[in-house]
Amino acid sequence: MIGILALQGSFKEHIDMLHRLGAKTKEIRCLEDTKDIQACIIPGGESTTMMKMLKKTGLDEWLKKVAKKGMPLYGTCAGMIILSKGYLDLIDVEVERNAYGPQLASFEDEITLCLHKYGESDEALAKADPQLASFEDGIETTSPLILIPKPAEGSNTKNSENILDPSAKVGVRKYFQGIFIRAPKIKSFDAEVQVLAAHKKDPVLLRQNNIMIGSFHPELANETKIHEYFISMTS
Repeated sequence: MIGILALQGSFKEHIDMLHRLGAKTKEIRCLEDTKDIQACIIPGGESTTMMKMLKKTGLDEWLKKVAKKGMPLYGTCAGMIILSKGYLDLIDVEVERNAYGPQLASFEDEITLCLHKYGESDEALAKADPQLASFEDGIETTSPLILIPKPAEGSNTKNSENILDPSAKVGVRKYFQGIFIRAPKIKSFDAEVQVLAAHKKDPVLLRQNNIMIGSFHPELANETKIHEYFISMTS
Protein backbone atom coordinates (compact mmCIF):
# COMPACT_ATOMS: atom_id res chain seq x y z
CA MET A 1 0.00 0.00 0.00
CA ILE A 2 1.43 3.36 -1.09
CA GLY A 3 0.35 6.36 0.92
CA ILE A 4 -0.11 9.76 -0.70
CA LEU A 5 0.12 12.77 1.58
CA ALA A 6 -3.24 14.42 0.86
CA LEU A 7 -3.09 17.56 2.95
CA GLN A 8 -2.69 19.87 -0.04
CA GLY A 9 -1.28 19.88 -3.57
CA SER A 10 -1.34 17.50 -6.55
CA PHE A 11 -2.00 14.25 -4.65
CA LYS A 12 -4.89 13.11 -6.86
CA GLU A 13 -2.67 13.06 -9.94
CA HIS A 14 -0.16 10.80 -8.15
CA ILE A 15 -2.98 8.48 -7.16
CA ASP A 16 -4.24 8.29 -10.75
CA MET A 17 -0.73 7.49 -12.00
CA LEU A 18 -0.23 4.73 -9.41
CA HIS A 19 -3.65 3.23 -10.22
CA ARG A 20 -2.62 3.05 -13.88
CA LEU A 21 0.22 0.81 -12.70
CA GLY A 22 -2.05 -1.36 -10.58
CA ALA A 23 -0.74 -0.12 -7.24
CA LYS A 24 -2.94 0.15 -4.16
CA THR A 25 -3.03 3.61 -2.62
CA LYS A 26 -4.32 5.39 0.45
CA GLU A 27 -4.75 9.10 1.11
CA ILE A 28 -2.99 10.27 4.27
CA ARG A 29 -4.38 13.23 6.20
CA CYS A 30 -3.80 12.16 9.81
CA LEU A 31 -1.85 9.58 11.80
CA GLU A 32 -4.81 7.19 11.75
CA ASP A 33 -4.40 6.94 7.96
CA THR A 34 -0.84 5.60 8.18
CA LYS A 35 -1.71 2.01 9.07
CA ASP A 36 -0.39 -0.59 6.58
CA ILE A 37 1.52 2.03 4.55
CA GLN A 38 4.65 0.60 2.88
CA ALA A 39 5.79 3.73 0.99
CA CYS A 40 4.73 7.36 0.79
CA ILE A 41 4.67 10.19 -1.76
CA ILE A 42 4.80 13.82 -0.66
CA PRO A 43 3.32 15.74 -3.63
CA GLY A 44 3.82 19.20 -5.04
CA GLY A 45 1.93 22.10 -3.55
CA GLU A 46 2.93 24.96 -1.25
CA SER A 47 5.78 23.86 1.00
CA THR A 48 5.21 26.38 3.81
CA THR A 49 1.53 25.44 4.09
CA MET A 50 2.33 21.73 3.92
CA MET A 51 4.98 21.98 6.65
CA LYS A 52 2.51 23.72 8.97
CA MET A 53 -0.09 21.01 8.34
CA LEU A 54 2.48 18.25 8.85
CA LYS A 55 3.41 19.67 12.25
CA LYS A 56 -0.23 20.20 13.23
CA THR A 57 -1.15 16.58 12.42
CA GLY A 58 2.06 15.00 13.75
CA LEU A 59 2.81 13.56 10.32
CA ASP A 60 6.20 15.29 10.28
CA GLU A 61 7.41 13.07 13.13
CA TRP A 62 5.81 10.03 11.48
CA LEU A 63 7.76 10.70 8.28
CA LYS A 64 11.00 10.99 10.23
CA LYS A 65 10.28 7.75 12.08
CA VAL A 66 9.41 5.65 9.04
CA ALA A 67 12.29 7.12 7.00
CA LYS A 68 14.75 5.90 9.63
CA LYS A 69 13.16 2.45 9.42
CA GLY A 70 13.76 2.37 5.66
CA MET A 71 10.32 3.17 4.24
CA PRO A 72 10.62 4.52 0.64
CA LEU A 73 9.62 8.20 0.45
CA TYR A 74 9.33 10.30 -2.69
CA GLY A 75 8.92 14.07 -2.63
CA THR A 76 8.05 16.04 -5.76
CA CYS A 77 8.53 19.82 -6.00
CA ALA A 78 7.22 21.06 -2.61
CA GLY A 79 7.65 17.49 -1.36
CA MET A 80 11.31 17.68 -2.36
CA ILE A 81 11.72 20.81 -0.24
CA ILE A 82 10.04 19.16 2.75
CA LEU A 83 12.37 16.15 2.72
CA SER A 84 15.56 18.21 2.24
CA LYS A 85 17.99 19.91 4.61
CA GLY A 86 16.53 22.71 6.71
CA TYR A 87 13.11 21.07 6.74
CA LEU A 88 12.71 17.39 7.72
CA ASP A 89 16.40 16.70 6.94
CA LEU A 90 15.76 13.24 5.50
CA ILE A 91 18.14 13.52 2.55
CA ASP A 92 21.56 15.20 2.34
CA VAL A 93 20.46 17.76 -0.24
CA GLU A 94 20.11 21.55 -0.01
CA VAL A 95 17.49 23.17 -2.22
CA GLU A 96 16.46 26.66 -3.27
CA ARG A 97 12.71 27.30 -3.32
CA ASN A 98 11.11 28.68 -6.53
CA ALA A 99 14.55 28.87 -8.15
CA TYR A 100 13.13 28.37 -11.66
CA GLY A 101 10.93 31.43 -11.25
CA PRO A 102 7.29 32.23 -10.38
CA GLN A 103 4.15 30.51 -11.66
CA LEU A 104 4.28 32.40 -14.97
CA ALA A 105 7.79 31.04 -15.58
CA SER A 106 6.62 27.41 -15.40
CA PHE A 107 7.81 25.31 -18.33
CA GLU A 108 8.09 21.85 -19.87
CA ASP A 109 11.35 20.48 -21.22
CA GLU A 110 13.10 17.21 -21.89
CA ILE A 111 15.14 15.68 -19.10
CA THR A 112 17.48 12.69 -19.19
CA LEU A 113 16.76 9.73 -16.95
CA CYS A 114 19.14 7.09 -15.68
CA LEU A 115 17.13 5.09 -13.18
CA HIS A 116 19.72 2.95 -11.41
CA LYS A 117 19.15 0.75 -8.46
CA TYR A 118 20.75 2.61 -5.57
CA GLY A 119 24.54 2.46 -5.87
CA GLU A 120 24.46 0.69 -9.24
CA SER A 121 26.59 1.87 -12.16
CA ASP A 122 25.49 2.57 -15.75
CA GLU A 123 27.45 -0.44 -16.98
CA ALA A 124 25.82 -2.79 -14.47
CA LEU A 125 22.34 -1.59 -15.41
CA ALA A 126 22.97 -1.96 -19.14
CA LYS A 127 24.36 -5.45 -18.63
CA ALA A 128 21.36 -6.48 -16.54
CA ASP A 129 18.81 -5.25 -19.12
CA PRO A 130 20.21 -4.09 -22.50
CA GLN A 131 16.67 -3.30 -23.69
CA LEU A 132 16.60 -0.31 -21.34
CA ALA A 133 19.11 1.38 -23.61
CA SER A 134 16.32 2.08 -26.14
CA PHE A 135 13.45 4.54 -25.98
CA GLU A 136 9.85 3.44 -26.31
CA ASP A 137 9.73 5.13 -29.72
CA GLY A 138 12.80 3.21 -30.89
CA ILE A 139 15.26 6.10 -30.74
CA GLU A 140 18.54 5.48 -28.94
CA THR A 141 20.41 8.17 -27.05
CA THR A 142 24.08 8.96 -26.63
CA SER A 143 23.65 11.63 -23.96
CA PRO A 144 26.37 12.17 -21.34
CA LEU A 145 26.68 9.80 -18.42
CA ILE A 146 25.03 10.84 -15.19
CA LEU A 147 27.38 9.84 -12.40
CA ILE A 148 27.24 9.37 -8.67
CA PRO A 149 29.44 12.26 -7.52
CA LYS A 150 32.84 10.99 -6.33
CA PRO A 151 34.82 13.67 -4.45
CA ALA A 152 38.60 13.58 -4.72
CA GLU A 153 40.31 11.63 -1.97
CA GLY A 154 40.51 13.68 1.21
CA SER A 155 38.06 16.29 -0.02
CA ASN A 156 34.50 17.04 1.05
CA THR A 157 33.21 18.59 -2.18
CA LYS A 158 29.50 19.21 -2.72
CA ASN A 159 29.88 20.72 -6.19
CA SER A 160 26.98 19.53 -8.33
CA GLU A 161 28.82 20.64 -11.50
CA ASN A 162 30.80 17.39 -11.28
CA ILE A 163 27.84 15.12 -11.93
CA LEU A 164 27.89 15.32 -15.72
CA ASP A 165 30.91 13.97 -17.59
CA PRO A 166 30.63 14.30 -21.39
CA SER A 167 33.76 12.18 -21.89
CA ALA A 168 32.40 9.22 -19.94
CA LYS A 169 31.17 6.02 -21.57
CA VAL A 170 27.53 6.13 -22.56
CA GLY A 171 25.21 3.94 -20.55
CA VAL A 172 21.45 3.56 -20.30
CA ARG A 173 19.40 6.65 -21.16
CA LYS A 174 15.75 7.55 -21.50
CA TYR A 175 14.16 10.91 -22.15
CA PHE A 176 11.23 12.15 -20.07
CA GLN A 177 9.09 15.28 -20.37
CA GLY A 178 9.73 17.29 -17.22
CA ILE A 179 7.05 19.72 -16.04
CA PHE A 180 8.47 22.45 -13.79
CA ILE A 181 5.99 24.61 -11.83
CA ARG A 182 7.54 27.14 -9.42
CA ALA A 183 10.16 24.44 -9.09
CA PRO A 184 12.94 24.26 -6.51
CA LYS A 185 16.53 23.78 -7.58
CA ILE A 186 19.33 21.66 -6.10
CA LYS A 187 21.98 23.86 -4.45
CA SER A 188 24.26 21.08 -3.19
CA PHE A 189 24.24 17.41 -2.24
CA ASP A 190 26.53 14.98 -0.46
CA ALA A 191 28.54 12.23 -2.12
CA GLU A 192 26.14 9.49 -0.99
CA VAL A 193 23.31 11.03 -3.02
CA GLN A 194 22.77 9.50 -6.46
CA VAL A 195 21.58 11.55 -9.44
CA LEU A 196 18.84 9.77 -11.42
CA ALA A 197 17.87 12.54 -13.83
CA ALA A 198 19.15 15.88 -15.08
CA HIS A 199 17.79 18.87 -16.96
CA LYS A 200 20.74 20.18 -18.95
CA LYS A 201 23.42 20.43 -16.22
CA ASP A 202 21.02 20.58 -13.29
CA PRO A 203 20.20 17.46 -11.25
CA VAL A 204 16.40 17.18 -10.96
CA LEU A 205 15.84 13.67 -9.54
CA LEU A 206 18.00 12.31 -6.73
CA ARG A 207 18.05 9.36 -4.38
CA GLN A 208 19.77 8.53 -1.11
CA ASN A 209 18.98 5.05 0.17
CA ASN A 210 15.16 4.96 0.64
CA ILE A 211 14.55 8.67 -0.04
CA MET A 212 13.92 10.06 -3.54
CA ILE A 213 13.24 13.70 -4.45
CA GLY A 214 12.47 15.51 -7.70
CA SER A 215 12.11 19.14 -8.86
CA PHE A 216 9.45 18.38 -11.47
CA HIS A 217 5.95 16.88 -11.64
CA PRO A 218 5.98 13.37 -13.17
CA GLU A 219 2.36 12.87 -12.14
CA LEU A 220 1.34 15.48 -14.75
CA ALA A 221 3.21 13.78 -17.61
CA ASN A 222 1.80 10.97 -19.76
CA GLU A 223 4.64 8.65 -18.75
CA THR A 224 4.79 6.21 -15.84
CA LYS A 225 8.51 5.41 -15.74
CA ILE A 226 9.36 7.33 -12.56
CA HIS A 227 6.38 5.99 -10.64
CA GLU A 228 7.33 2.49 -11.79
CA TYR A 229 10.79 3.10 -10.38
CA PHE A 230 9.36 4.27 -7.05
CA ILE A 231 7.16 1.18 -6.84
CA SER A 232 10.27 -0.95 -7.42
CA MET A 233 11.82 0.68 -4.34
CA THR A 234 9.13 -0.97 -2.21
CA SER A 235 10.15 -4.52 -3.14
